[in-house]
Amino acid sequence: MTQESKITRGTAVSFLIFALAFLGALTLSYRDKRSADRGREAQIVLVRIGTAAQEIYSLEWLAIAVRGTSPESEAKLTTARRELLQASGVLPPGTGGGKADDSMASTVSGFVHSTDHQLQLIGARSFEQARDLDFEEVSPQFDLLQHQEREASERDGGFVEKTALKSQIELIIAIALGGLFIGIYFLRTQRHKQLMIAEQAVLQQSEERFRNLTEKSTDIILIVDSAGVVNYASPSIQMVLGSQASVFLDRRIGEIVHAGDVLRLNAAIDQVGAAKDQNGIVDIRLPHSDGRWLHFESTIRNLLQNQNIKGLVFNARDITERKNTEEQLLFSAGHDQLTGLPNRAAFLNRLRVVLERLQRHPEETAAVLFVDIDDLKVVNYCLGHAAGDELIVEV
Repeated sequence: MTQESKITRGTAVSFLIFALAFLGALTLSYRDKRSADRGREAQIVLVRIGTAAQEIYSLEWLAIAVRGTSPESEAKLTTARRELLQASGVLPPGTGGGKADDSMASTVSGFVHSTDHQLQLIGARSFEQARDLDFEEVSPQFDLLQHQEREASERDGGFVEKTALKSQIELIIAIALGGLFIGIYFLRTQRHKQLMIAEQAVLQQSEERFRNLTEKSTDIILIVDSAGVVNYASPSIQMVLGSQASVFLDRRIGEIVHAGDVLRLNAAIDQVGAAKDQNGIVDIRLPHSDGRWLHFESTIRNLLQNQNIKGLVFNARDITERKNTEEQLLFSAGHDQLTGLPNRAAFLNRLRVVLERLQRHPEETAAVLFVDIDDLKVVNYCLGHAAGDELIVEV
């Protein structure tokens, strides 16, 4: 067998191996992307269930408060009930993992049954019985439904995030494999005469890519030596934090981050520094030139043994907007959207805490103050619900 035929045979085998690996990675990426899409669909359905249940609960509680229903509120109740049943009916199997979808469907059915019964009592003008039913059945089932919806949403959110990231990694691997095969094929066909040229081109491409990443990326890259001193800061600091990169140089990383993050940061550095080729993730806050503290999710890579780096590489991504959104969602879960006051769920939680405290300290006392607005129904009918909402907010 000649040297030329050996090279040709080797190229064919390499092509087959890379083709199989490329197709495998691409197939896995598509499968995980489909899984992530199904997870997102499940999250949308969960939001529909939560919204419809909140609408039914609020409307029936309002009907008890004003001692009657209007044609408009009855139409809204019918629409919300239909939306809740439709959403629970299309809830993808396995939402939230395990048997969570069956449990949620059962809770939705119980909630609808209780609210239908409550609406019948309201229609019969048995408001006291309707109020009692609210405390005994409707409110507990509504709280349970909200709890299950939140748990399922959190689990599906984590699953979607992990699966989407996995799909992206697999897609990158597939692209990398394709590019690697092209590079190998090019090097083999050009043989030794083109080898040095190809290596130089790869080196220039790598340098250009690193330059583009550090200069144009919105991520902040820091290199910290074994003593915790920053010896490299990417130019993206100017765009993200409004400061020159030189402000970070020759300073300890613990002096730069927020004081409340120092212990958590040191623990992450110790963990990553104790093992080779181990990455860590830590949330830190960095100062903006205007005085604000921005939240960052930082990935730490241990490259202390790398002769070209000799340090810990921090890749920090701005997550301030995400943090603000999470805080807003947490606030909205326990507060009324119209007035900003604590909602029924928050009231019941606080009431439970007070009752538990009274059991421990019977010598103490507590009271619940019920505040009502006279003639609110008249305001709603005469001036519209928008005026009624303004009156509630003003009071």
